[in-house]
Amino acid sequence: MISSLALFTNPESLKPLDSFVSNIAIAGINLFELAINSSRTLKSENLTIYRINANEKINIDNKKSESVTIKQINKLNELNEFIRTSNSDLIVFLGETVFSSDLLNNIRELIEKNRNSFQIFGSLESSGKAVFNSISYFSYEKKDNSRIRINKGLNNHPSDPRISLIYFPSVFIKDFLPQLIKILYTHNKEQFISIPKKVVFHEIDFFQLVSIDFPWHFINANELLMPKMSSLTAGEVEQGVTINGNLVVESGARILSGVYINGPVYISKGAVIGPNCFLRGNTYIGEHVKIGQSVEIKNSIILKDTHIGHLSYIGDSIIGPKNNFGAGSKTANLAFHNKTIKMSILNKQIDSKRRKLGIITGMNVKTGINSSLMPGIKLYDKSIVGAHVLVQNDLPEQIIFAFDKKNELIKKKHNFY
Repeated sequence: MISSLALFTNPESLKPLDSFVSNIAIAGINLFELAINSSRTLKSENLTIYRINANEKINIDNKKSESVTIKQINKLNELNEFIRTSNSDLIVFLGETVFSSDLLNNIRELIEKNRNSFQIFGSLESSGKAVFNSISYFSYEKKDNSRIRINKGLNNHPSDPRISLIYFPSVFIKDFLPQLIKILYTHNKEQFISIPKKVVFHEIDFFQLVSIDFPWHFINANELLMPKMSSLTAGEVEQGVTINGNLVVESGARILSGVYINGPVYISKGAVIGPNCFLRGNTYIGEHVKIGQSVEIKNSIILKDTHIGHLSYIGDSIIGPKNNFGAGSKTANLAFHNKTIKMSILNKQIDSKRRKLGIITGMNVKTGINSSLMPGIKLYDKSIVGAHVLVQNDLPEQIIFAFDKKNELIKKKHNFY
């Protein structure tokens, strides 16, 4: 029997999305449901989900967990006890990793061929001269193949393949997995653990997975999975709607006349789109979202209970839950220099490797009419952008940036919530 363990780390580098990561859908499926799908594809009968110090359990649809037994734990001592009592072969992966179905099938075949061997699956995060930034939690040292590097900072080791998944035959679990867990969840500096000399290393295709380390990686993951999404129309689509490509419309959603859709697009239950909107590829619309008249949404994730006012544009962005964008709000997603967009992460400028990247917002963010939001900025929880304001830098939590009655720009703490 094979079991699996999904380790969720919820890195600080995901701010301002960190408080609702579990609600961010990728092709209509959240990370926990994706972990279930991964376990099922890998022929794992049991999945243990570990989230350190999580205050609430994850609500998982029983239908989506068919054929996989789910256990949720959120304390380190519970995880250590799970490892101590484990007597089956174990697949371990970071929960913030999104795999394509083709890659998972390939991994499953390789595991079966080398069933009695300690196996590491990793990929070089590079394409030509471009190195993809990430938080390198696991990497496999090619120069010294007897150890794994665990690095919890922003420092990269591009010559070492980043590890996405480890297969532990039961005889190896108690010797090596406790070391990995201890370092991953209790140490802040770079550490190493020794591994069996006869380890089997499999290099896998970097472009068939996304490690969710930074906010824009959710957009990357959507781009990976949505093109293979099947169409389904359970909601209401009025006459006069044009649909090209795959489209999912959940029950209770409404698409009003004049809407033009270039799929793949996913529209969740209770959402109302239009009239006369333009939705473009790899866009996810969350539950009870309202997209007003003549709005354009392109390659973006709009989360639950958000309202995008009429005549607005949202491109290559992630808009958090319970946001309200005033009429005519615009996100810029392309810089004049025509180079890739950088974003401030943990006080460092990190290259997204994306030529087009809009904005990232937290919960309860508001923008006034005709506000302009520049590429690569973040608006934190409860921040407010006033009417006609141009925002070029991150806006901290519960800060208002607006014109006062004297028509002078102010930036200060507010008490509107």
